[in-house]
Amino acid sequence: MLSISGAIKGVGQGDYYLSLAREDYYLEGGEPLGEWLGEGAKLLGLENQVKGEDLRNLMGGKDKAGNSLVQNVDDPNRRSAFDLTFSADKSVSIIWALSPEKEQ
Repeated sequence: MLSISGAIKGVGQGDYYLSLAREDYYLEGGEPLGEWLGEGAKLLGLENQVKGEDLRNLMGGKDKAGNSLVQNVDDPNRRSAFDLTFSADKSVSIIWALSPEKEQ
């Protein structure tokens, strides 16, 4: 299943996503560090691990050096991204949970 929602609006969008990475959920140590992928990242000079300041800039409509990439960079209603969440259907989770360990 795919759920799509708009990223939060306005200033501080990158801070919201960076704070999610500090959550421990079920694992100690929180979320693994992200990596920049794709040609768009290369064109913007973003490579290897995601650094907080680079993510804040990009979510704020700026490049790595802080230069504006969009016309409405300071608009509090600007949405910088869409948040896509992929998850297995509940029936798949139930089948996995009830299956013998050697078949998981």
